[in-house]
Amino acid sequence: MMVADNLAFYGSLARFHNVEHLYPMGEHTIVSASGNMSDFHYIKHVLDSLMIKETYIDDGHVLSTPHIYEYLFHVMYNYHSKFNPLWNLLVVGGVHKKEKFLGYINLRGMTYKSSTVATGFGAE
Repeated sequence: MMVADNLAFYGSLARFHNVEHLYPMGEHTIVSASGNMSDFHYIKHVLDSLMIKETYIDDGHVLSTPHIYEYLFHVMYNYHSKFNPLWNLLVVGGVHKKEKFLGYINLRGMTYKSSTVATGFGAE
């Protein structure tokens, strides 16, 4: 189960009340983000481009949850290495080979997998 609020802030003001923080990828994966929403929109654009590219290749290979998790790790680490991080905390969840998968990626590219993950106020 993945849960997220629909609130986005403008500075310290709770300004936008209907913002999706969960983004479905393929049939078995959901990416969730907290942090800067414009950076999350960029990440969604990158993921959409990846899925279009994979669809056009049409080799029968489907990106599963661990593949998307590793790809996002490389994206986040790459931007951090260029001193221009994407200010998000990402949670990637889904099912792979009939087993649950839940992983966390921060803006520095640090990752871990666990049975429970929380970001934002839920992590404190």
